[in-house]
Amino acid sequence: MNKTNTLFTFVTIFLIVIPASGQKRDSRRQGKQSSRTVISRKINQSATRPRKAQPAKLLPLVPEYEYDQYSGTSRVDLKGSPVEEQSGASDVRLFVRYVYAKDWMQIGTQNDVLVAFSINVQKRVCTDDCMYTLILDGYEQPVRAASSVTQMGDGTINEFISKWMSPKVFKKITEAQTIQVKVGGVRFRLSDRQIDGMRQIVSFLRFRPFFN
Repeated sequence: MNKTNTLFTFVTIFLIVIPASGQKRDSRRQGKQSSRTVISRKINQSATRPRKAQPAKLLPLVPEYEYDQYSGTSRVDLKGSPVEEQSGASDVRLFVRYVYAKDWMQIGTQNDVLVAFSINVQKRVCTDDCMYTLILDGYEQPVRAASSVTQMGDGTINEFISKWMSPKVFKKITEAQTIQVKVGGVRFRLSDRQIDGMRQIVSFLRFRPFFN
């Protein structure tokens, strides 16, 4: 083979190799771009995917203190709040109020806690002299309470069942881990935040020696 043929063969091989290596680089670039596009698409999809709604966290129930200068009494209120696991009623709410006079140490002056339930029902569950069952950590005890009724515009009635008790009895109730109530065909449980709110009222209580 002469020099001319050898040079021609070398140039031909060089021209063939160069485009082939260039095509490999292009295919690698395209492969990288394609994988980047897939990753980017997945990130965008995960970012735009709707997140599951988290249940709103309820704020703690905090008692409110108020002093009445005219009557000389102090009042601590736990505003109405819905109970849990209710059955037999469309709406049940707990109310707590502690009232004590300036001279609360004297016998005959006000120093009591009101525990009340507002219950929306189709028909009355209690008479005026109402009996309901308080269940503290599984142990039942009967409670005699007062009951009043208000007729609602939608045909239902709102029954307000209330019980005044001594600070000592109220404190004993708040020591329970679970508090349930049965009144007629209605049953419900107080929430943890309600029990916690009731326990906060304990710090306001005035205890008469030998009388509470």
